[in-house]
Amino acid sequence: MEWCEISDLDAFARLVLQARKPVIVAFETDDCEHCRQQRILLAFAWRHLGWTAPTLRLNAARLPQPAEDYRIAGYPTIAIFDEGRLVERFPGRRDPASLTRRLTTLLGASHGRGGQTTTTRHSP
Repeated sequence: MEWCEISDLDAFARLVLQARKPVIVAFETDDCEHCRQQRILLAFAWRHLGWTAPTLRLNAARLPQPAEDYRIAGYPTIAIFDEGRLVERFPGRRDPASLTRRLTTLLGASHGRGGQTTTTRHSP
């Protein structure tokens, strides 16, 4: 799995708000240890559950507007957007098993596969 970082509001609009399928957005900050742990969890889920839904990282310290717009106050927060609409969020540190079960349910088999993005790539 490769992380795609959202670096500006145009990228957020294009990759999240205009997406026609579910997108995972990890709202985090650089100095957040739980954020790094959450990235590892998502990478594990990608490898072992076969997810390929776009997974994007948004550094809220560098790009605060989307977090403010969606009232995301704590980090990490994993948000699921579907067709540009926020459908669920998972604030704070989460139990890996319950988080992967819930994300798998939300993404579904048909949405969990396929879809790549083209932005700056980052590894967890």
